[in-house]
Amino acid sequence: MPPLERAFRTVLAEELAGQLSPLTDTLLRIAESLSPSAPRRQPRRELPNAALDALASSLATLDAGPDDTAEEEAAPEARACAVIGCKRPVRSLGYCAAHYQKRRLMVASGRLHHAWTEEAAPNSIPDVILGRKRRESSEAPEIAVTPEPVRPSEGPRVWVRKKGASPVVPTPSGDSPPVLQQLAQALVIPTAQRSEREQVASIVEQWASEFRANKHRS
Repeated sequence: MPPLERAFRTVLAEELAGQLSPLTDTLLRIAESLSPSAPRRQPRRELPNAALDALASSLATLDAGPDDTAEEEAAPEARACAVIGCKRPVRSLGYCAAHYQKRRLMVASGRLHHAWTEEAAPNSIPDVILGRKRRESSEAPEIAVTPEPVRPSEGPRVWVRKKGASPVVPTPSGDSPPVLQQLAQALVIPTAQRSEREQVASIVEQWASEFRANKHRS
């Protein structure tokens, strides 16, 4: 066998022996315990009957738990509401939750019944039915005021000329005859043209005077 192979086998055997040593020890202990030559264990010492009975009774007491009937007898009985026929338990001042709120409402509205006293005896006070209190409004109902239609004044008619339209000269009767309308149109058009010409002439004259003044200065 070559020396390299021998060295490899030696290393592998040592590694396997180290990994399998705990398992080998366990198997050896099991084999020794199962062999007929192994020493037997001493039998367990039995407890006397009195000790067994005491242990059994203590375990039964622990399993059963506290007695429910004893707790029910020890718990105080809940006090009933002071209103006759109400079987609900007391919340405050001798009344249940609903009748306690009802009493607060009566106190707030000033309608507390004389029998509804604090800490009254159970089922000793008659129930009271509260009526709805209507609130009277001090303000008078608003009356809807309809505005009166504005009538046009019965004065003389006023004729308004639109932009670009010919002026209309009304007659005493309020009508505008076509003859007067044509006459007014013939008078207005030349006047408008004349005013435009005058404006153009004044502008040209102003420019000419400014040009002459600048020329004299230079």
